[in-house]
Amino acid sequence: MTEALTLAELAEIERAVGVRLPEDYRTFLTEVGNGGPVGGFELTRVVRDGDGWRWTGNDPALIARLGTPFQPFDPAVREEHERARPVAGDFADAAAFEAACRAWIQREDDLYDEEAYGTLVLAHQGCGHVWRLAVSGPHRGTVWDDARGSDVPLTPITGPDGEPLTFSEWHRRLGGGAPAAPPAPSPPRPPRSPATAT
Repeated sequence: MTEALTLAELAEIERAVGVRLPEDYRTFLTEVGNGGPVGGFELTRVVRDGDGWRWTGNDPALIARLGTPFQPFDPAVREEHERARPVAGDFADAAAFEAACRAWIQREDDLYDEEAYGTLVLAHQGCGHVWRLAVSGPHRGTVWDDARGSDVPLTPITGPDGEPLTFSEWHRRLGGGAPAAPPAPSPPRPPRSPATAT
């Protein structure tokens, strides 16, 4: 695990992205560590470079939209887009058809990004498959499985009760455990009585 952030650094990050991060994730970053290995995966880190603060493994354009409430699309959104796919026979010539196809593909890419607004990538699972943390909107604080590259919709990670997992619950499930509690202070030793003093 990499070195934890200071509270001053966290405040600077939140000012830069314009949103307060979920509480348990804030605690993790400042008390446990700023990313690193867990359960065979690598948690993304917050780093500062010449352009300011950014998360490794995240698209800067999406980080700029962390304040946008996260809301997974209704399936009807994708269905409507698919129905709008250009058909060659509807166009007078190849150039017009190609232009329509480019616009349709661009809209496909835009929809992919827009659905992830208000989230950040926590870890990559391979082949474009990632875990996301919702930081804005009604799902704030929950972790989502993103395998949309394999045509699987965004899906919340849930516990045995069916409730979405928070960051700390997901981290424990992944094998990160819970931060160790500081040891309780030893009770003061009672003074010896004069009769037992040596």
